[in-house]
Amino acid sequence: MVGVACANAILFQKISSHVAIVDAFPKKLEGEGMDYCHSSVFLDDPYIEYDTGTDNSSNCSQPIIQYPKQFIDFCVSSNSKVVIITAGARQIKGETRLELVQKNVNIIKNIVPPLVQYSPNAVFLVVTNPVDILSWVTWKVSGLPYNKIIGSGCHLDSARLRSLISERLGVASKSVNAFIIGEHGDSQVPLWSGVNVAGVLFRDIMPTIGLEMDQEGWNELMTDIVKAGATVRCLKGYSNTAIGLTAADITRDILRNCPAVKSISTMIQGHHSIHHEMFLSLPCTLGENGVSQVIRMRITEHEKKLFQKSAEIVYNIQKGLKIS
Repeated sequence: MVGVACANAILFQKISSHVAIVDAFPKKLEGEGMDYCHSSVFLDDPYIEYDTGTDNSSNCSQPIIQYPKQFIDFCVSSNSKVVIITAGARQIKGETRLELVQKNVNIIKNIVPPLVQYSPNAVFLVVTNPVDILSWVTWKVSGLPYNKIIGSGCHLDSARLRSLISERLGVASKSVNAFIIGEHGDSQVPLWSGVNVAGVLFRDIMPTIGLEMDQEGWNELMTDIVKAGATVRCLKGYSNTAIGLTAADITRDILRNCPAVKSISTMIQGHHSIHHEMFLSLPCTLGENGVSQVIRMRITEHEKKLFQKSAEIVYNIQKGLKIS
């Protein structure tokens, strides 16, 4: 459902007129492909490719892999500029994103190498959770430079924060500037020191914002943001629309070589005193080659310590993984 939401957002916003979709379940894939083709007249006739690959009759020279019980032919994805990875086990009730890691690492290990063979110049956008660890895994198994691997990271969390702030203030969410960094998960860190509307810094008006002594309860918004995905899944069975739009927004910047700043998951080694090879979200600019630069933001010592704690939590799980 996340993959469908990504394709919908890209096609409906006319970000790309050429989309290829691949799935492990051929009947589902064929149904989605047919549905897109039937609607092509309303989308200015985009080129939509899909191939179940179940007959193993591909003319491509690269291998067809078997996962989980179906043959997947990635030939249809050849020469992609952006590859969006949404494949993975669904998060179940009571399960954190980090607990998903053992289920999803093997999926990444199986699908990334053939995708790279077909599209060696592509930028890979990882959406599957836990996105930070799986972005690192994608980098390790792909052989690509780390700037070519992007995790959707905290871009959606930042959007949620902007939305909740805008509701409280009665202004449009686009008028709110706010970033969340760190893990896309429970230990994410809101940068209250930089939140502003029309250049007016919240910290200048409310020096204790985001701290324990914040009497106006702004930091309570983070409880809702951390639980947002789980709440949506509880209500509708899955979450896909917001993350689909998130992925499409990142894809647009890559395809158009637009250096917009987004809080996405990237290599953080050397930033804010992090010494390990790992991926977490920091504000970055994007371009046709993926991440072009990490923005050197001023953050408070408190925010830095929270970011380092977030890194420690993620790394303690990452270091136990076997990806070879």
